Amino acid sequence: MWFDFEEETVSSFIRSHRGGRVAVQIPPGLKRHWEEISEVYRRHGVEPVVFESNFGACDLADARAKLAGCSALVHYGHSDMGLKSEIPVLYVEARVRGLNLNRIERSLHIPDGAKVGIFSTVQYIDYLQDLASVIRELGGSPIIGRHGWRTKYDGQVLGCDLQSALSVSSADFLLYFGTGRFHPLGASITTGRDVVCLDPHTLKAEKLDAEKFVRARMVHVMRSSDAVRWCVVTSTKPGQFRLALADRVCRYLQAQGKKTFLVIADVVTPEMLEDFDPDAAVSVACPRIPIDDQERFSFPVLSPPELRLVFEGEGSYLFDEVRREDFKF
Repeated sequence: MWFDFEEETVSSFIRSHRGGRVAVQIPPGLKRHWEEISEVYRRHGVEPVVFESNFGACDLADARAKLAGCSALVHYGHSDMGLKSEIPVLYVEARVRGLNLNRIERSLHIPDGAKVGIFSTVQYIDYLQDLASVIRELGGSPIIGRHGWRTKYDGQVLGCDLQSALSVSSADFLLYFGTGRFHPLGASITTGRDVVCLDPHTLKAEKLDAEKFVRARMVHVMRSSDAVRWCVVTSTKPGQFRLALADRVCRYLQAQGKKTFLVIADVVTPEMLEDFDPDAAVSVACPRIPIDDQERFSFPVLSPPELRLVFEGEGSYLFDEVRREDFKF
């Protein structure tokens, strides 16, 4: 397995925006390849300036890069989600190469004629057509979902844009081709359908237990029922800066007689919020914060839709704002 770092594309971009410095953002999983990545900058006599965080295309360091005197920014790992930028930006998508799908039939059972909705992240998007061919060979009928308002490719999902999964939710079952459980959990909860996860590297298929996840999240919702001091936090990262929603959340809490304080941060950390001694918090930044990082916090951290459940009781569990129209205070 290896990644295509698009050296020719990067080289052309550097020549077009030549300056003393070029900003570079690299996600954690690719930093070990820095020597290989940085070679193209050295060949052009350009000084690459690496910025510390790269959690997604939403985490664009264009303003900071401009402040540092950089003429352009190369953002590795993610696809363009349509954000405006203060300097030219090149997105170098981390596409995984060298996978062999020949053994899929050993772990994936597809009823004859079943419609299979398939989706993935940008790292594996090149394999969806190959996966569709295998599904046809196994007797199924593959459907690749339409891209959404933040995703660039058909079949691609983000935690904040699950339209590709929603658009195939009428299929007999949904198949996620990728690693991790964050994206298929969001798809299962948003569509109300079971999702089978197919690991691209082991080619093992496993049915996702979304109900277990929802039960665990409802524990934190119930823990928040007696909270008085609420921290509402959003991020300055361009794709996470939902200030208007944060303001509405604050007004909603105040209408319930709660004390609120709005915090705007770059990276949302437990240490930063714990200094305010809140009883509970609402994250109006990336939906991964309450989902993936809850165990790092000593108090419940909810998404905006989960906050509704605290005060309005029973209702459908929503996975944050996965479409523009999904959730409004």
